[in-house]
Amino acid sequence: MKRAFAHIGFSFGVTLFVLNAFGAEVAIYAAVALAGVFICAVSLPNLRRGVSLPLCAGSALFACLLFLYAYHAVVLPQLTLGNKTAECVFYLTNLGEPTTSGYAYTANVRAIGIAGAPQNIHIRLYCKEQIPASGYQLISGNLRFHSCGESGFSSYGAWGKEIFLKANLKDYEVTDKLLNPTMRQILKLRYKLKESVMNGVGGDEGALAVGMLIGDKSYISQEVYRAFRITGAAHLTAVSGLHLGAVTGVFRFAFDKLHVTKKISAPILIVIIAFYCVLSGLSKSVLRAGIMLAILLVGEVFKSRADSLNSLGFALFVLCLNPFAVCDISTLLTTICVLAIVAVYPKITGSRPFKKFKRQLRKLGKGEIAYKVAGFIIRITELVILSFSIVLCSMPVMAIFFGGFSAIGIVLNVIIVMLGTVSVTVALIAILPLHLWFAVKIVNRLIIAIVMSASKFPLAFVVLGKSFIVVLGAALVFIGVGVLISKSAAGKAAVSTVVAVAVFICAFTVYDNHCSHILVTKTGAAVVSTNGSVTVYGVDSANDYYTVKGYLDSQNVKADTAVNCSKQYLQRFKEAYSATKIVTVNQPYSVKVGGVTFAAGNSASGNIVLCGKSLYTADGGGELENDVIITVTTDAYSAEPYMPSVLT
Repeated sequence: MKRAFAHIGFSFGVTLFVLNAFGAEVAIYAAVALAGVFICAVSLPNLRRGVSLPLCAGSALFACLLFLYAYHAVVLPQLTLGNKTAECVFYLTNLGEPTTSGYAYTANVRAIGIAGAPQNIHIRLYCKEQIPASGYQLISGNLRFHSCGESGFSSYGAWGKEIFLKANLKDYEVTDKLLNPTMRQILKLRYKLKESVMNGVGGDEGALAVGMLIGDKSYISQEVYRAFRITGAAHLTAVSGLHLGAVTGVFRFAFDKLHVTKKISAPILIVIIAFYCVLSGLSKSVLRAGIMLAILLVGEVFKSRADSLNSLGFALFVLCLNPFAVCDISTLLTTICVLAIVAVYPKITGSRPFKKFKRQLRKLGKGEIAYKVAGFIIRITELVILSFSIVLCSMPVMAIFFGGFSAIGIVLNVIIVMLGTVSVTVALIAILPLHLWFAVKIVNRLIIAIVMSASKFPLAFVVLGKSFIVVLGAALVFIGVGVLISKSAAGKAAVSTVVAVAVFICAFTVYDNHCSHILVTKTGAAVVSTNGSVTVYGVDSANDYYTVKGYLDSQNVKADTAVNCSKQYLQRFKEAYSATKIVTVNQPYSVKVGGVTFAAGNSASGNIVLCGKSLYTADGGGELENDVIITVTTDAYSAEPYMPSVLT
């Protein structure tokens, strides 16, 4: 059958996405149901001839069995170590990243001093000081373990990296024993590349170059990275298909100039791709791109054209052999982006209206110069359509994980993707002794300037609430019904859905801009956003800080005023958001929000009162069990549980 790997890969990935959302208990029932479907599909001749149903059912059944095995054999044994302290032997597998309270590392724990504990596991390691050890150098010390989350999605992608535990390190001793010479040399090369780029370029321009070359974003300043994130351009700061394509293109250009045949160059390029994937940290996005490029190169050698959807399906299947990989936002977004490129974009550019537009534009272009101008306009239009296709397809994932999407990113990505390709190409050449770092600095400075300017536009980030998820779900059901009826009905349903979703976004954005919001955490901190002013109140713990920071980032706003916050977190708000007004009061705090009064303190009075860990409104109140978001109009307000996005 055509596109067998597409059927296998997407059935496999979608099943694992559902299982990670609903848990192991559902996986058992799903496995039983799918086993029945698979047996029927194989047994009944009419179903067996179609091939698609048995192939998809078999792939989904395999996904259930793999998920159950991984959860019970790998995850649960590690989660039993939560809140336990043990003497361990471990080594670091990355260079470390500075955090607000010390340094963070990825580490492999070879031995844990608890009877029956799993050994040789990956963890996220935190230490208040920089550990004076090189990569893959054995260290002994006391580790206090904590769970990264109760599910793949609650771990914010950690499970997708096969990290189920985090640990704090206090007492330790670095030994002289070194392991894994090959990976140790690759880690050294990563460090040398980072050092070379930062010495040659420096600043945020150099930090961006490091991120694009080896996927290390630790040097990028908070302000710049925040701008990239809210404009939908954060993909440029991490290694992905764009960067791998540039690397492959540079070497391919050199091979073509040297007249090296494809039978010789293709295997060399595959080795280069594999090495670059390892060098850049084996992220899911670069692995997906690497697998697809390798398939295309093999197809060239054997003179057979690789099908893009088949290649993507195969890449997705390989990635999802780790059943929690779908919880990694990069896996979802890169897969959806490629789907947009190979499925949605060709449909739009191949449609009758677009073909008519091109014909009319060509007719207007009389003369060689006019014809070239018309061709340039068509190419730019195609790039905008490509960017629109990607934003449209990724919107559901962006809404669920980030709480919104970047409207300005549709146009912005056309510009920065071209500049990013130039930047990566020049940086690769600059690594050689050609002293072209000034060119990297110029291009990256231009990219940063464009992104920083774009982040200040009103539509840099459009926040979408839970109601959007309901509308989106109804729209997808509408399309699904159209597909069942006929192809023409499916097309009409899709167009109607796009229009309906666009109208909803505009209406919701206008309504939301006329509302004020109050976020109250279950531990007694608050964020008050009204009339363009944002005040944070009572932040005195790490949980409060990261909840508040996540909310501010998701809303694309900065904290102007900090009230009754501890000294440690006041400083962080100053650094992250340049908070100018710092207020420390012992008496109750109150502020007018829309047509109501929000007050905080032991003897405070108002329409909405926060007292310690309790919240009181006209409808009553008491101790908070969850974070709450309150939406205030002119003279009314409503409260609902606050669900933070992955952006936090």
